[in-house]
Amino acid sequence: NNRKKIKMAKMHYEVERTGQMDFFDNYGIDYQNDNSILVDNTDGIYQGNILEFKLNISNLGKVLFQAIKYLSHLRINGEDVPARILLVDLNATRAYVFNSSDYLADIEQVYVGGASKHNDKFDKTVKPIKVLDYSKMVDSDQLSQYLLRTPISQWYTPVHIDENDIVGWANRYYREVPNATKGDFLGDDSGQV
Repeated sequence: NNRKKIKMAKMHYEVERTGQMDFFDNYGIDYQNDNSILVDNTDGIYQGNILEFKLNISNLGKVLFQAIKYLSHLRINGEDVPARILLVDLNATRAYVFNSSDYLADIEQVYVGGASKHNDKFDKTVKPIKVLDYSKMVDSDQLSQYLLRTPISQWYTPVHIDENDIVGWANRYYREVPNATKGDFLGDDSGQV
């Protein structure tokens, strides 16, 4: 394992991307060689986590809503929805941990426009399951548990297939099972479609 076992020193970042790369380097996340991490305009998807970095988080609900919109987009495109949402306040060295399943009804909505727009309207109770100060060794180790040691069976949140995401899931199914029929996808074993 190439993971570094150190806490992160408090820094003052002026550029979000610099803090994000330092974070990835500190936790041994190989964003340069693994093209599955920086995808779909997110700040990162890694081993069951969607990450959203900010220089400073003054409104947790607003940042959470941005991540929820990204998860909605993943679902609509037939992509797995990470089980956890990690919101990272770079200058406070604080990570807010949420379960995606707690926001499934919001994730299963359709949002129009940029994920970072109009997020002040998120009026849900925002309560992280954990708040970690990763400049402290104990919290940093716990954060690495979320990032690096979660069993693969716990990486994703099950979603419902509906009229908004059926095309995305069908496209994925046929891509992964090239000789499949429509009946295979729909679970219809009668041979009729």
